[in-house]
Amino acid sequence: MIKVDKVLDRANGSQVKIVAQECFAPDQTRSVDVYVLVRDNPESQWRSTSNSPHPDWRKMSVDEYVDYGRSEMLQLATPGEILSVVNELESLATVFEHDHDLDYEAPRSAARQKMGG
Repeated sequence: MIKVDKVLDRANGSQVKIVAQECFAPDQTRSVDVYVLVRDNPESQWRSTSNSPHPDWRKMSVDEYVDYGRSEMLQLATPGEILSVVNELESLATVFEHDHDLDYEAPRSAARQKMGG
């Protein structure tokens, strides 16, 4: 299992940690789990963030949704920041696969198998 994290310093002194890790189901299906932690300053304890949107997000205007309808995770970390950590994980997984067992092929999700990826 490979795990990658990245700590981002924010202008208000808080820090956001984005974590991506590969997981395997009992049938060896591979998936990537992503979560975001936050703390008020470098001396504070990390706390997890929610990945659920506001309960009334479907009733909100676009502006309301952008301001406070998105999940706490997406309010604290942009999709681009999250994707960069996932891409780093995927790069490490590819290197690990290549360097450690040339005959080994990492299990792929059913969706990726259908896409040929």
